[in-house]
Amino acid sequence: MYRCPICGGEAVDEPGNDAFVCLSCGKLFDPEAVIDEDQEQKEAEKIILKDMLKAEDILSKRSEKITRITVLITVFLCLAVTAVCLVKAFRVSDNPYEGYKSEYGDPDVPDSLLEQIDHEYPAAKTIITENVLKEDYKQYYGNRGKPERDTLILTAVVSDILIVIVGVTVLMVLKIRIRRRRLDEEESENIKYLLVVGAMLLFLTGGFLSIYFSTKNISPKSADFRLYKIEYTGKETCSFPGSTYDRTETCYIRFMKNGEEVTKHVSEEEFNLFPKLKGTYYVGAASNGTSHVIFRVYPEEEYEPGVITLDYV
Repeated sequence: MYRCPICGGEAVDEPGNDAFVCLSCGKLFDPEAVIDEDQEQKEAEKIILKDMLKAEDILSKRSEKITRITVLITVFLCLAVTAVCLVKAFRVSDNPYEGYKSEYGDPDVPDSLLEQIDHEYPAAKTIITENVLKEDYKQYYGNRGKPERDTLILTAVVSDILIVIVGVTVLMVLKIRIRRRRLDEEESENIKYLLVVGAMLLFLTGGFLSIYFSTKNISPKSADFRLYKIEYTGKETCSFPGSTYDRTETCYIRFMKNGEEVTKHVSEEEFNLFPKLKGTYYVGAASNGTSHVIFRVYPEEEYEPGVITLDYV
């Protein structure tokens, strides 16, 4: 359709005359002066399409760049975590005491059996010397090698999966933000994505730290040994609300200190070392100056100290 350049009305080609006439104002116009609306629309569409393709090309290049960077960072973190876990696993595997048995008794004998044996066949007490502590720690150190290896390998696998999930989430958030900024769209919903990413990163960092600090590896050759005395009154666990699969338990032991009962939070490994029966016990611990590991609990009925004892705290 053609339009009149004066009033904008519809213009038609007048028969027998090399001109266009406006049906609205009746004026005649040279064909070159009449506006071809269809052609004008086509030109405008070409310009819009060109701008859209240009914007899409810019978005595509930025998206590819961010994808490359995110993938590189994700791969680097996965390799770094895997390398750290494997190196630590290899160090744990290099355990000359794996399967070692202490000549001073097996700490894995159940409490009920120990009580029965002690009641029926009372024997002379064993003196807890430096050598007794060292021998018992060698057995403890040798027994924990395989569980630590399995934990470290599982940690590497789970951590890599979490890193990939976080990387994909971050990539999605960045792509959405770039597109919205380019198209001048609202960005309020990005806060939700950022909160999710932050929570996942926080969870991931907390997991790394807990694994790092929970896998203490003190060699018997470099360990210093201490013996603590404790008036032990029992132990308990507290479960946090949750489903069967995601609930967590916190472990506590109770003991007397200055005439009052004290409750202390301990690791699950340390919790399992303490017996169910209350009484007076001696607690063997290994230290290298920075880490501290409890490896054996000795009942007073069967043992007496041959080294200086400290109050358990």
